[in-house]
Amino acid sequence: MELQLQQQRLISMEGIENSTFRALVTKLINVALAMLAVILVFVSTIANFATPFLTSRMRGITTFFFIVIMISLYRNRELVMHLVARFTDAHGLEIYQGTSTAAPSTHQEELPERTPSNAYR
Repeated sequence: MELQLQQQRLISMEGIENSTFRALVTKLINVALAMLAVILVFVSTIANFATPFLTSRMRGITTFFFIVIMISLYRNRELVMHLVARFTDAHGLEIYQGTSTAAPSTHQEELPERTPSNAYR
């Protein structure tokens, strides 16, 4: 009986004699619970964000392939930028990347005057 009482005191907060130590343990437990609550909110937010993309099997497969394609494009971004540059050079397009200090080109083609005869061509 006495042994069981001692084990019960070890488990409960009554076994802690020092009041400052008891307050410290209580605060530590409160901080741990608060951190777990924040983690739970974070995981719940991510789950609620991902739910519309995974409601059916087709949406899940499409989302998976979209993510794989985006990751592969990011990993090969130098090749993608090279291909975009070749495409824009071949078609005479200009892309303002925003990295240079020079202003973008203000050259614009002159459009023919819009008259009722050629308005819907």
